Amino acid sequence: MGLFAAILMVILPVAGLRASVHDYQVSISADLRTVDVTARLDDADLRLRAPSGRVERLGSMQGCDGATVDTSGRTLRVRGGCLQYTTSLEPFRRSRSYGKQSPRFAGHESWLWLPPLRTADVVRLTLQLPKGVTAVVPWRSTGPGRFELQQSPGSGEAIAWFGRVEQDTLVVQGAPLSLALIDGSGGMRLNRFVIKPWLEEAAGLVATVGGTFPNRFAQVMVEPGEASLFGDSPVPFGHVIRSGEEVVRFFVQPGATGKALREDWTAVHEFAHLLLPYVREDQKWISEGFASYYQNVLLARGGIYSEKEAWQRLTRAFQSAAQGSHPPSPNDAHMRSFWEVRMLIYWSGAAIALMGDVELRRLSKGRESLDTVLGRLATCCLPSPDVWEGKELFRRLDTLSGIAVFVPLYDKYANTPGMPDTRQLLQDLGIMASRKGIVIDSTAPFATHRAAIMRRLPRAAK
Repeated sequence: MGLFAAILMVILPVAGLRASVHDYQVSISADLRTVDVTARLDDADLRLRAPSGRVERLGSMQGCDGATVDTSGRTLRVRGGCLQYTTSLEPFRRSRSYGKQSPRFAGHESWLWLPPLRTADVVRLTLQLPKGVTAVVPWRSTGPGRFELQQSPGSGEAIAWFGRVEQDTLVVQGAPLSLALIDGSGGMRLNRFVIKPWLEEAAGLVATVGGTFPNRFAQVMVEPGEASLFGDSPVPFGHVIRSGEEVVRFFVQPGATGKALREDWTAVHEFAHLLLPYVREDQKWISEGFASYYQNVLLARGGIYSEKEAWQRLTRAFQSAAQGSHPPSPNDAHMRSFWEVRMLIYWSGAAIALMGDVELRRLSKGRESLDTVLGRLATCCLPSPDVWEGKELFRRLDTLSGIAVFVPLYDKYANTPGMPDTRQLLQDLGIMASRKGIVIDSTAPFATHRAAIMRRLPRAAK
């Protein structure tokens, strides 16, 4: 099968399925404590769920236009296609917090009751807000106060935020990403003129991987944060939420300088997650590993790390992840305590990303790379509404490159205990251990590929 035909197979929708379009009217109360919802559903008999919602918290729940509603466990069965209810906007609560946030966060999974969505189905929402209140919601905007929500992997608890927010746009190689700077408690605020250039550079570096940013509808949310158990970092924490539109969320220390932010790897790592679809939770070594690989590669290409520093960071991480007795396989790492196997989770996938990148370059004589394959993946398949299985993803990468590289790596290492052994590969690349770190040998067999992986970009990515 040719490459064009393979791409068509993953782009074309399934024939014969009628897309459902559901219309929701959502009104937020003046005190930001309750929400009124009217749902007009495209099907006459549907079961609605809210993943974190509780039926007993729904007030004034009734069918409208002659519809009836029955409750069963954690679902609402709507016969007749119309539902009205009122419920509370519960503050967004976590067992561990990195920021000083105001209390007006509410994961929409607690109050927005939705039908099951197939790939082509759409929920159209009209949002009415009190005067002076701004909303940051994980839905695609289609106009003032109008949004669309479609099927998504549902990773992480989505955030809806109502209150004071400074909104802006990150321009990343033609992709206008929505930026929201959230006030913290006590009026704590972040400096847009420090935050925006840092994020534009980080997202711009990720866009160079495939030639474009992998999701032009992604949203970026930044909140005041505190130093955490991860150390006194200018960015104590970041993560990606894929429930609704993809949201990249950062906590930033208010006093962080532009230089400190630029030298921190967190933003590049989190944006790099969008280069892949969401891989199921028990195989997070793939998504974390590829992002960890690219955080080093891209900071070197951007001139923030030297080539030597980037290789040194990678080799030290590989060595550290290989230590310890009785390690699980990458696929079994989720069965252990995260803190026990976190290095394996973050760096086994990075080792496989490096192996695959070098092998693609070697077999194609430099015409193919992990960059080119991920660029095709973005064109055909991203952002993806589905949860992917690891081997399925690796099979897709091999189809897009036309070279069997990643499935063999998966078969060899995914279920093998411990870290993939990168020692011979690093030696072939010319990365030699020394008492002071590493020495780079420019005469090594794969020296050309090593230099190409970390090659400095001609100018900063914008």
